[in-house]
Amino acid sequence: MSLIASAIEVYPRETTGLLIGKIAKRRIKKRNPKMVILQAAYPIQTAGRKTDEVNPLKNKGAFLRAFSSIAVIPGFHIVGEYHSHPDELAGLSDDDIGYIAGRFDDIYRRGELLLEPSRWLEIVIRTVKRNYANTIDPGWSYSDYNRKARCVVRIPSKKGFDITFGAFWIYREGKRMRKEETNVYIPWTSSRYWA
Repeated sequence: MSLIASAIEVYPRETTGLLIGKIAKRRIKKRNPKMVILQAAYPIQTAGRKTDEVNPLKNKGAFLRAFSSIAVIPGFHIVGEYHSHPDELAGLSDDDIGYIAGRFDDIYRRGELLLEPSRWLEIVIRTVKRNYANTIDPGWSYSDYNRKARCVVRIPSKKGFDITFGAFWIYREGKRMRKEETNVYIPWTSSRYWA
């Protein structure tokens, strides 16, 4: 829920934050795969925000304090980050990959604090504001896609938000960054979990 609230709160600017999780096995369609279970998402409040860019390192000291304070809590591990794309796709842009590549060395210097030091999870949240002609009932609905998940949040009056989640593993191969889209599972709506 904090991913959704974080994206809606700053719309039409981008949001960003840290993903905290653990690796566990869950039974899905007669299989028992290992996956990342997200335990929490921590929004970076001091990030520089624009409609098409977010920089959590605008205040690098504050970011590193937040990163380090979460990482030392027993049982909590930083698995990656999230950011939003207001009115854009739930995918990684070339700018996103360049940003992650530029930060990889900073992240991995603190590799002992990460759950998966060989890879980084990036969740991209597509956020689109909806205006309805008539007053609507507050609430939300959810639907699965092949790899992504989508929900519609209706807030009081005539407004709402269409939210789509995309999840990507980021690896470094030599000097190049590689991305691999992975499945998104949301546990409170079905038997699915983050993968």
